[in-house]
Amino acid sequence: MERARKKWTIAIVVASVILVLLLIGLGLVWFLGGDAQGAKSACTKASQDLTKQSTSLQETVTQAEQVISATDATQLSDPQLLQDLKLKSQQAGKVVKPLDCGAGLKKEQLASNASEMMATTEKLAAQQADLEDAISAVENAQNAKGLEQQKQELTDTVKQGDDLMKQAEEAKVDDTATLAALSAQLEDAKRLLEQVNDLKQVSDDKVGELNESMRAAKDRLDEDIAAVTKAITQKKEEQAKKDAEEQLKQLEQQRLEQERQASERAEQLRRSQSPSPDPSGNNGSNPNGTNGKKDATCTVGSTMTDAKGEQWKCVTILDSNTGVAAPTWVQEGSPQG
Repeated sequence: MERARKKWTIAIVVASVILVLLLIGLGLVWFLGGDAQGAKSACTKASQDLTKQSTSLQETVTQAEQVISATDATQLSDPQLLQDLKLKSQQAGKVVKPLDCGAGLKKEQLASNASEMMATTEKLAAQQADLEDAISAVENAQNAKGLEQQKQELTDTVKQGDDLMKQAEEAKVDDTATLAALSAQLEDAKRLLEQVNDLKQVSDDKVGELNESMRAAKDRLDEDIAAVTKAITQKKEEQAKKDAEEQLKQLEQQRLEQERQASERAEQLRRSQSPSPDPSGNNGSNPNGTNGKKDATCTVGSTMTDAKGEQWKCVTILDSNTGVAAPTWVQEGSPQG
């Protein structure tokens, strides 16, 4: 509706200007009267102005073609704007040549040509203004679409930052300065997003400013996210190293314990495999002459069988020479002095 009203306004203004210029041209004819040189000068001036305006319009057409070439309709909030720009660019692309202002023309023709070229100049100026508006409309629509994309990118980055803060807490990162920097940037970015979301309508000149603000906020967040990610990685590496050292320590303790237990078992085995008592029952090492033998593995009450199948029993025997009682193997059935 706004664009339609603007088009009608431009059309009315152009028509009014053309009418005024025609009247001016007729006035020139009347004013100049028989002065053919004055009519030629007016015609020449109108020709120069038309050439200048035509050149300016073609430059705008070139700009429009560049915008068209670089714009994807799917990236616009209103794809029809690109079609409008293409149409207006094609219409404005028609080159307008100035009319003749030769010396052979009569003053009336010169004045008429001057008036017509003045009207054409104004028409081209209005056409250029309309084309510039179409270019701006496409660029603004592209900016509006870009605003949504930029807002989504910043929203995603904020979520990434929040998740990273949780990971840092779980990893027990103690780099408070780095964490504080990211936390501050997250708060700023969230406030900016709230401001953007609260806007009911964004003016064209405000779109670029908001895009730049959100882009800068995202860049700052990316830097702090990278720093916190590095801190988390370092903390995990430190913890992994600590865990590995602790595991090695535990393994060493287990190894020592296994060696100790193996040593005890070996000692027990050695004791259990010590020499049996003399099966003859006559052990000259026994000072009391009893049929038996003292042994370190002899436990009072225990029994054993020697290689010949004879039974032995460990008993306490008093040594008559020393008066000391000691456990001694004796063959069952033998006197236990």
